[in-house]
Amino acid sequence: MKQQTRIWTGRVAGTVCAAAVLFSAGAACGMTAPTQAAGCVLWLDAADAATIVLTDGRVSQWLDKSGGAKHVSQGAADSRPGVAAASLNGRSTLALDFNDYLSGSAVLAQGDDTFSCFAVWQRNTTDGAGVVFEQAGPGIGARASLLTAGTAYGFNGENNDAHWLAPYGANQWKVSGLEFDGRANRNIYIYDNAGVFIGSINSDTEQVGIDGTRVGAKVMTNGENLNGNVAEIIVYDRILSDTERRVFGWKGRA
Repeated sequence: MKQQTRIWTGRVAGTVCAAAVLFSAGAACGMTAPTQAAGCVLWLDAADAATIVLTDGRVSQWLDKSGGAKHVSQGAADSRPGVAAASLNGRSTLALDFNDYLSGSAVLAQGDDTFSCFAVWQRNTTDGAGVVFEQAGPGIGARASLLTAGTAYGFNGENNDAHWLAPYGANQWKVSGLEFDGRANRNIYIYDNAGVFIGSINSDTEQVGIDGTRVGAKVMTNGENLNGNVAEIIVYDRILSDTERRVFGWKGRA
């Protein structure tokens, strides 16, 4: 049975996929925006037309609503995403093909070992790998990526990975949460429409770099383009409490 999925302001309220609510209990908890929880370092919201800057009908900049001005942009005309109007419950999303992506400056500190990323997204294929959002620098363990790989998705840390955590099928809308908590094991959590999935990476090796961020592609070498749609991305430089996580519709940790 399908249920409603809403993001923070209710701009994309409606039915998209089973058993997921990115923002459900916000009003009850006294929170009406993700920035009301400490540590919000990025908030990209495609349903807010005021944050989408168009050049010749394509997205040249997506403005950050966190207050940190960590906007993402694309200078090359042939790599700019489009706007898919009314594509998710009557609201707009960004449409990225095999060449499209947006880049920005780092939002997490060098070597940050506790962070959270929430996203509403879908990919048109299960071929190869596709980045939803990432921050990275050069070298093993210097990448922190929410990434799909074939019929699953999870975390990519550049040869320090937990890819195969949550199931994925082409054209499925996902409401996803990713957490890395820095513990020795069981340190990667994926909160997904289908449940909570836990994996392990080498926490000593994982030292996120600060060369930049990207929506829809790999930071350091290009490639791994999403070929899909993104509605919203929210990043925190910490792990949320169980109460805060429930605002996104997920219960406490397993």
